[in-house]
Amino acid sequence: MKIVNAEWEKRNLGVETIEISIDRNDSLSEVEAAVKNPNAQYIVLKIPNDRVDIIFAVQKYGYIFIEGMVHLVNHLKNMEVSKIERRIYDSIDIVKMDSSDIDYLKSEVKDGLFDSDRVYLDSYFSKEQAAQRYINWIDDELGRGTEYYKYVYRGNSIGFFALREIGDGHYTSFLGGVYNAYRNSGLGAVVKGPEFVKAFGAKSIDSYVSTNNIAQIRNLNAHGYEIKEITYTFIRHKERLDNE
Repeated sequence: MKIVNAEWEKRNLGVETIEISIDRNDSLSEVEAAVKNPNAQYIVLKIPNDRVDIIFAVQKYGYIFIEGMVHLVNHLKNMEVSKIERRIYDSIDIVKMDSSDIDYLKSEVKDGLFDSDRVYLDSYFSKEQAAQRYINWIDDELGRGTEYYKYVYRGNSIGFFALREIGDGHYTSFLGGVYNAYRNSGLGAVVKGPEFVKAFGAKSIDSYVSTNNIAQIRNLNAHGYEIKEITYTFIRHKERLDNE
C-alpha cells in the first residue's frame, strides 16, 4: 500500500488531498484501517481490479467509484494498417511542439479538451479547476523533460501527444487528444505514436485511458495496444460526508 500526500492536487484543486494506492497483496484489514479516516478533504483511492473484497468494503466508508484507469501497452510488433488508413496516415505529420504550440494546447484545454476524467466529471469541482489541473500537469511534465508533439493535417494542428522515455527503449504517452474542431472529423482515429517511436528504435509504448473514454480505448486496441491492467478509482469528499 502506498499513501501519498498529494501536494500537487492542493495546488490544482485547492483541497488537501491524499492518494492511496492498494497493492494486490494488501490484507483487507490493513486497507480498512487506512481508508477509514484519512486526514484530508479529498481522498483518491486506487484499487486493483481483482480485489473485489476491497471494492465492496470501502463503499461503507463513503467511497464512490468514479473511473477505471486502463493501462495499455503496444509492443510495436504488428504495425500494419489498411490502404485507406495508410492514405490518412501519410497525410498527417508529427512535429515537435514549440512554446506557441504549448500555448495553443492550453487554450484548447480551457475550452474543454479533456472532459472524461474523474475531476471534470466530479460536481464538487468546477470545469475551470479541471482544466487548470491539466495545464499545471503539462507544465510539470515539461519541467521533467517530457516532449510534446502535434499532429499536423493540411497545415493545421489537429491534436497532440506527450512522450517520455521510461527506460531501455520503452516509452509512455500518457497524455494526448484531438483538438475540439476535429473531434468529429474522423482524424482522431489515427494513432501514429507507435510508428513514430518504432522509427527510432523503441521497444514499446504505453498509454493510460479512463474507462469514461471508451472510444479511445477501442481506438488504441484497434492499433495494436493491449490491455495490461485496470485500476479502479474511488473518491471521497470529507465535506460531503460531514453534511450527511
